[in-house]
Amino acid sequence: MTFGIAMEEIARGDFSCTYGVQLATLAGETVIALALTEPGAGSDAASLECRAEPAGDDYVITGEKSGISLG
Repeated sequence: MTFGIAMEEIARGDFSCTYGVQLATLAGETVIALALTEPGAGSDAASLECRAEPAGDDYVITGEKSGISLG
């Protein structure tokens, strides 16, 4: 119930801002960012070229993104 009320109130000002509330509710205390869109592929997930490869305790990211939601 609380989630629904929060979504409605935030959407009054800007519906796109509800995206962050939705993701936070699904993931608890974890913050989620979505990096799908690429210059050559748009949002076609099958055509994505960007990769995150493990490198020890970190990751090396290769490629380019044109939009990252909540990043």
